[in-house]
Amino acid sequence: MSKENEHIIENSVGTNVTFEGLVSEYAGTAMAYLGGMQDPETKKVFVDLSIAKRMIDTIELLKEKTEGNLTMPEKNFMENTLYNLRMSFVNSANNSPPSVENSDSEDSPSSDDSEPQPQQS
Repeated sequence: MSKENEHIIENSVGTNVTFEGLVSEYAGTAMAYLGGMQDPETKKVFVDLSIAKRMIDTIELLKEKTEGNLTMPEKNFMENTLYNLRMSFVNSANNSPPSVENSDSEDSPSSDDSEPQPQQS
């Protein structure tokens, strides 16, 4: 029955689900939260390192759980993706996030920890 449901889902979306596609979706989400997208309302670039880290950790979990079951191209893709994400994470964590508008930024970091704030250097 699950094979039938998978077939229906594949046909309704119109694309085939691949391992590389799954990893790419997680990687795209991680990159978006590393400063790769703007808030559609404010037009400001936002960074959420905790969500990005969760996506990177999820890809790492997939790597561990699929050890020995991946083709060489899949394994290389996974390793290259993780390397690139980790380097981007370090870069984002060490640098202030890019900003489209600087009008709301302050020179001193906020002491209010109730809401996640972009890191500033």
